[in-house]
Amino acid sequence: MVHEQQPTEVVDLTVSPSRHYGRRPGIRTHRSKLTKDEITVLDGLPITTAARTLLDLCSVATPRELERALAVAERERCATRDELTALLNRYARRPGTRRLRDLIGTKAAPVFTRSAAEEQLLALIRKARFA
Repeated sequence: MVHEQQPTEVVDLTVSPSRHYGRRPGIRTHRSKLTKDEITVLDGLPITTAARTLLDLCSVATPRELERALAVAERERCATRDELTALLNRYARRPGTRRLRDLIGTKAAPVFTRSAAEEQLLALIRKARFA
C-alpha cells in the first residue's frame, strides 16, 4: 500500500504579474515584477536571490527568524549588506523593511545558531540582557 505524503510546509512561488497559475496544495503564489538583479539561477531554475528572499521575509518572519536568515546569508556569503541596502532603498515602503534595515544598520553581526539548544541559550542571554 502506498501512502501519499502531504507537504509539511508551504512553498512560496513568485511569478510575473502577467502569469496565472491555478491553486495547488502546498504552493502559495505571489505576483511581483522582479528586476534582473533580484533573480539568479540554481540547477537550471530561476529563483530569487538571497537578498530578495530576505526582503520578502521581512513581512512574514519573526524578528529572530529574520535575524537568523540574515546570519545564514552572511555566513554563506550569498547576500551582502550593500545588496540589501539597494533593495531596501528600491522598496522602501514594503512592510517589515524597517526590521531588516535596523539589522543591517548595526555593526554587530546577526547571531547565527546551529541548534535549538543554542537558540534557547541565546533567548536566555537576551532575556537577562547579557547581550
